[in-house]
Amino acid sequence: MKALDKSNLLFVSFEQAARGHRLARGLATLPNVYWYSHPANGIMPWNISSRNDSSIEQRKISGYHYNRLMPNGKMLPPPYDYIQKFVKDKHKYYTQTFEEQFNESGGHLIPNNTYILYCTHSLPNEIREYFPNAKIINIVHDPVACLKRYMTVGLNFPGYVRHQTVEETNEYHQWTLHLKRKKPDLTVKDVWAVEQHGVWYEDSMYDELKSYKLKFFKQRRAVRMQHVDDKVLSTANVRSYKIFKDFINDRVDTKQKTHKFLNLEHELWTHRN
Repeated sequence: MKALDKSNLLFVSFEQAARGHRLARGLATLPNVYWYSHPANGIMPWNISSRNDSSIEQRKISGYHYNRLMPNGKMLPPPYDYIQKFVKDKHKYYTQTFEEQFNESGGHLIPNNTYILYCTHSLPNEIREYFPNAKIINIVHDPVACLKRYMTVGLNFPGYVRHQTVEETNEYHQWTLHLKRKKPDLTVKDVWAVEQHGVWYEDSMYDELKSYKLKFFKQRRAVRMQHVDDKVLSTANVRSYKIFKDFINDRVDTKQKTHKFLNLEHELWTHRN
């Protein structure tokens, strides 16, 4: 069984509601980027309308969402940010568990010289710590636009997700499963409300949650604006496919492009605010 070539990993790093899965589906139309072809995701990356028949609950809320499903029905292991409440040892997960589960799920069958897409909310520097040779597209979001979509879409994502990489007896898994049994339509906002206030989400909590997320999105944007690296392409335009294609094929001066983008973005942001 071949070892995972981590230089073939292509991360789309973005905040919730920043349209990262939409960008990733666009990238998956490129011939050297692997698409997780499966009826639940859509046989082709542009099969957005398949959301209506998908078994993935998130797709019923956002049609661009997809899972890392392999033809055998198993999923490639998630990036750490997806399971950080379940698994506390990040170092062990990335240095041992991740590659083991990557191969067990069939990732070793993906053709050589093919980029393997990973959507993640981890920041570029967090990814680079364990995948120094991977390529990263860093979406620098507009906090206000991101907040607006999060408050109408992201909050309604399922609050319970059964991660294949997490054991059934896992403490946090059992806790969210308990919540799911008490409230079958459990959402992200319900889990937040229980964690913060010990009760299900109520409309009276809307302003508190909105204020919290706006502050969070602003802080994360500031960090994303600081990252300049030859393996990282920063952008605010999720439809700049020519630049993405050139970046993937090593035909772009990433640092120059990133500096130019960040300077322009800083000027625009300063003007707007």
